[in-house]
Formats: sequence, structure tokens, C-alpha cells
Amino acid sequence: AAPPLPPDPRSRWHGRDAASPFAMTFQFVGAAVCCAIEAVFHILEWFTILYLYTALPRTALFLVVPFVPFAILLSAIALCVGIKWAVLGRVKPGRYPVWGWFYLRWWFVRNVVKIVEHEWMNLTASTELACVFWRLLGARVGARVDIQGHMFDPDLVSIGDDAVLGRDAHVVPFGVECGEIRLERCTVGRSCSLAPRAMVTGGTCLGDGVDVGPLSCTDGFGSNDVKAPRAGPFGRRKTQDLLRCCVGIPALLVMHALPYVPLTFLLEALWQALEDKAGLRGVALQVAFTAVTPWIIRFVYSELFFLLVVAVKWLVIGATSAGEDHTRENSSEWGRFRRWLLERLIESNDFESACTPWINTEILSIKFRMMGSSVGRKVQMDYFKTIEHEHIKIGDDVVFGSNVLIETTVDVNAAQGGLGAGERRPVKIAKGANVLDHCTVMPGVAISEGAVLGSSTLAAADSTYPPFSVSTGNVGGKSVLLQRRSVAAAVLSAGGAALAKTEEQRMMLAAKARHDNFWWWALFNVVDVITVFIVLPLPQVMSVISVGFDFLIYSHSKDTRGWSHDAAVLLALGLYPVVMLLLSVMEVMVVCAFKWVFVGRYREGNYPFYGAYHFKWIVMMAVMETTDTLFEILNGSVYAIWLYRLFGSKIGHNACLLGSPLEFDLLSVGDYGTIGANCDVTCHTVEMMVIKLAPVKVGPGATIRNGSVLMPGGEMEPCSVLLDLSQVLKGETVRAGEA
Repeated sequence: AAPPLPPDPRSRWHGRDAASPFAMTFQFVGAAVCCAIEAVFHILEWFTILYLYTALPRTALFLVVPFVPFAILLSAIALCVGIKWAVLGRVKPGRYPVWGWFYLRWWFVRNVVKIVEHEWMNLTASTELACVFWRLLGARVGARVDIQGHMFDPDLVSIGDDAVLGRDAHVVPFGVECGEIRLERCTVGRSCSLAPRAMVTGGTCLGDGVDVGPLSCTDGFGSNDVKAPRAGPFGRRKTQDLLRCCVGIPALLVMHALPYVPLTFLLEALWQALEDKAGLRGVALQVAFTAVTPWIIRFVYSELFFLLVVAVKWLVIGATSAGEDHTRENSSEWGRFRRWLLERLIESNDFESACTPWINTEILSIKFRMMGSSVGRKVQMDYFKTIEHEHIKIGDDVVFGSNVLIETTVDVNAAQGGLGAGERRPVKIAKGANVLDHCTVMPGVAISEGAVLGSSTLAAADSTYPPFSVSTGNVGGKSVLLQRRSVAAAVLSAGGAALAKTEEQRMMLAAKARHDNFWWWALFNVVDVITVFIVLPLPQVMSVISVGFDFLIYSHSKDTRGWSHDAAVLLALGLYPVVMLLLSVMEVMVVCAFKWVFVGRYREGNYPFYGAYHFKWIVMMAVMETTDTLFEILNGSVYAIWLYRLFGSKIGHNACLLGSPLEFDLLSVGDYGTIGANCDVTCHTVEMMVIKLAPVKVGPGATIRNGSVLMPGGEMEPCSVLLDLSQVLKGETVRAGEA
């Protein structure tokens, strides 16, 4: 018999045309508005402080400054809520065509909400103010709910009393597949608990007292860890809303404002030096001051804030104790409040801005040591999320991937006890281990020498990983042991050079030799630090230039055209979003040109640490970080397709891209293919200091649902589906039409 014909992606496609004039125009305007909102968050804050600096005495200025960001944030929330209800209204369950009228409005509102949510939740998570925010956007949120995670399409979300949404947990009522955005209700019952990075998908109805495990999903393959409901009756959660809202949040505002004090004196000294010692006057003085300011603001403020967090950590909050004997202390009112305060400081944008630029350098290791972590020598340190650093021990030569979460507190009953309850157990990562992208490490985990936790691995509480083992994923709440690398252990041991038989093993030895050499390690750090210092303030530079352009528009309209002051101001404000978007696009074009000149085309193969490719790789990652904001805004639009192609990806007709790649040349997406939100389709892995690049292929009509990972070398055949929070391992293929 003849083999069955493969499914036809075109016949399954229910969307509109991405390149229609209306869709392109709407998304251009929407992207411009989102770029302007993102920029205004920071520019308006600085301009307001500058105005107050000229209008108020110094003492009054420092008293008022803490409330400037909060007032701007409240205005942004009012704008966000107004846009949501005016543009989108109340969202109802159903299926809507991609690139259609509903999808375009949904895409725009989603971007606006995401910008504001990030700022607000960093300040108010685990308080009633976080619940109020989501209620304003349409969610049904009960009493005493603890929200630390994220929600999409809040109109479709219902959360019962005393529920807990843990760190980075997601409630996701939407999915994009076959040219449709599919929306279904999500219900989280009373006293339910979503552990860190859990996901509730559309159509889920969790009964009362249900716990969803870490890095688990209510509708995925292999990642389900939904516990049986706890027996009632359920008690009321102890909240600290009055303490956190009336004391904690004002304290946080003051701490975020304190770095402005020395920064103000520094900027005054700079102006005086340019005027007195350099002899600059008038426009030349203003241009020189403006040219230097983005670097000072970007680095000095964030570093001062980091030092302040360190001081608060050790002088006010203090070290936390581990073990069962301290459970009562940890669940006390002060214990819960100090953990919440520390969590809000560490998860703030300002703290991350002080740490993330220095990934893979000794600077980040030093900063984590200052926070209390025990970090060994020459650790390839990426920024990982954790709260209580003093319970983390990292050995020499450990390699971290991106977006790792390490939890050290066992919350005995999150739905009843609130944050801080339960004992604390240390996490130990031994010499030469690898903890790769998107791993979630729970309390009490011990990772032995040379062990590898592959991408998206759940290290369940109290797990132990054997030396030189390779584990990955999450099946039923535990990772899967793939292999034990006894050969790798022998090769990396003293005198193991004679055992290196393969090219990969020889690369491991070469990388290890250079890693052990001080000068290679120092050169790597110097190159990384210089690159970061040069490129990181570029978004701030673009923001300053955008204000300058807007001022020129105002001046030309008023002085040359003879317009009134009010008319010139309205024109400048109206054109500001377009100016900001065009400058952001110009920045991306410069980065794209740099990619083609400096790196060229990413090619499949293995590359050792400290080789030429490794240096290019870390430089390119630092440069690409400056474009993150525009890529996040454009994801899900037709312009994302254009950008991906410009960087080297092969993207088919009417593809819908909501995920994030890095090695663009190795990514191919067929016609009508879909990559969902928070999906990782990067084309590299790192094992034993060897970078491995392999193509990622998404076939015509194939769908990767939200939060999933398609590993390098993985392939989605036509019309196949990868379910939410799932993973395709290296070299695996999802067959045509399968899910």
C-alpha cells in the first residue's frame, strides 16, 4: 500500500495574510506606541527629577524623589488599563484568526500590559496591590491571594481565595495554532498552589486544594506533576498586606531613590569639570555632557543600587538560618517580611541591571559572593535567580546557562503558610558541573562533579546527581537520567589526554587547558567587560537622541513654521512614538550589520571555550542584549519575520513567531509555522566547555506551544505539535501530524 500523504499545512491554516496593508500599518503604529511607553518610563522619570532639581531646595528634592517613579508608574497603570478596555474590551473564549482584527488588538494590548506588569509586579508581588492590578484588567481574584507569577488574558482567569501563584508561575489561557489564537478559561480553585515555573493552560479547571509542581504543566507531555487535592477544610492564609503596603513598599521606593543622591553630586561634578577644566560653554557643553551621561547613568546608578542591596541584606535583613530547627523563625512575621523585602529588592529591574551585564565574568562571581553565595574559582557564571544566596555552594569551574532558578526554601504548605514558611536546605553544585538554560533547582539538591543538567531540567527537592551524569527534563516531577559519562571523567582527569579519541574529547581537553591558564581567563574577562562597557548604554543613547530629535521637531515647528507653542508641543508628542521606533530599528540594523561583519553566518559544529568562536559568541550576546526590547515588542508581528530573515533565519510565509532565538542562521520555520510565547529555539548547547551548534527546524504548519523548548538538532515535521512546557531533545523528531 502507498504511504499516507503528509498533512497539507495550507488546508489547516485559518489565519489572515500577515502582509496585508492593514495588518502591517496597525502593527507599525502599535509597535511605535509600545516603544514610546517603554522609553517614557525612564526618560520621564529623569526629566521630572531634573525639573525638581532646578525647582526645589536640595533637602526637599531628596524627600520628593522616591515618589516620582511611583507616581509615573501609577499613571502608566491608568494608561494601560484604559488602553486595554478601550482597544480590546472584555476578552471572551473562542477562536480568532491570526493577523485578523481581534489578533492585532490582542497583540498590541498584550505588549502594553507586559511593559507595565513587569514594573508593577516587581514592586508589589505578594501584596493586595498586585491582586488589584489584575482585577482592574478583568481577572477574578479572590481574597488573600499571593501572586508572584504572571497572567495572560486576565478576563479569562479566575483565582479562588487563599491561592498562591509562585515565582515565575504562569496562567496562560491562549495558544496559537494553525493560524488561530485559541482562548479558553483558566480556573484556579481555592487554596491551590502553583510552584515556581508551573503553568496552567487554557481550559484548565483546578479544584480546591490542588498543587501543581515546579516546572510542570496542566496540559503537556511528560511535564505533568499535578498532585491530588488536599483534604479540606482549608484555613485562611496569613497575609501581611498592611505591613508590606504601608511600610515595605515605601521603604523600597526610598531604597530605589537613594542612589540618585551620589549620582546627582557626580553629575554636578562632571558638569563643573567640563565647564572649568575643559573650557566648554553653551551648546558644546550641553552636547559633551549629554554624550557622557548615558554611560554614567547606566553603570553608576545600577552599581550603587547593588551596593545598597548588599548593605540592606547584611545590616537590616541579616543572614537566614538553615535546617528544620529554624522553621518557626522562618515562618514568623519578621521572617516572612524580611524574605519578601529581600525578594523584591533582588527581583527588581535595578538589581538585575547591575548583574546581568557581567555574565561569564569574575565580576558576577564576586557580586554573588557579596550576596552570600559560596562561589569557587573560574566559574562561567550566568545570572541565576535566587533569594537566599547564603544557602548556595558552587564549586570550581562550574558552567551556568541562562535563566536558571535556584530555590532554597521548602514551603511546607504554600497555600496556608505564605512566603518564608518551612525549612531551608542548601543547594550544592560540585566542581565542573553544568547547570544549563532554564533549569529549576529545588531545595536540598546536590549536583556532583562533572554532572550535567541539560536545558529545562527540574532538579527536584533533595535530588542527588551522580558524577559525570547527564540528566534532563521533567517527567512526573523528576528529571530523567540520560547517561553516565565515564569516558568524559577519564579524559578530564590527570593524564587523560591519551584517552581522548574523538574530536569532541580533544576539544574538551583544549578548553580545560586554556581555562586553567590564568592569562586566557584574564583575556576572556577583559574582552567581555570592555564589550559590555561600550555597547550596553546604547538604548539609553537612543533615548537621549530621540528626545533631541523631538526637541528639533518642536523648535522647527515653532520658530521656522510659526506654529503656536501648544501646536508644536502636540506635534512633537504625536511624532515621538514614530521617532523612538525608527531609532530602535536603526539600532537593530547596526547590530545586524555588526553580526554579519563580526560573526558572519552561524554554522553547525562544535567549538571549544576560549577559542575564536567563543570570544565572538560572548561579544555577540552582549551586543544582542541591546536589542531585546524591540524584539520583545515585535514578536508576534509581521515585522518579527522580517527581522529574523535579516539576521539569517529562514522563515516561511505567514509564520507566527513569539519565541526567542540567538543563532538565527540555524533556525528555519516553514510556511504557517508557529513558535509560541516564552519558547526557546536557540541553536546551541554547552557541555564540558564545548559549545555545540546544530540546526533547529520547524516544518510547515508545525506548532511549538507556549513555554516549550526545541533543542538544537531537533525537528518538527509538517503539522506536528509540541505541547505546552514540553521539550524535544537533541536529534529527536516529532513526526508529521503528531502531538
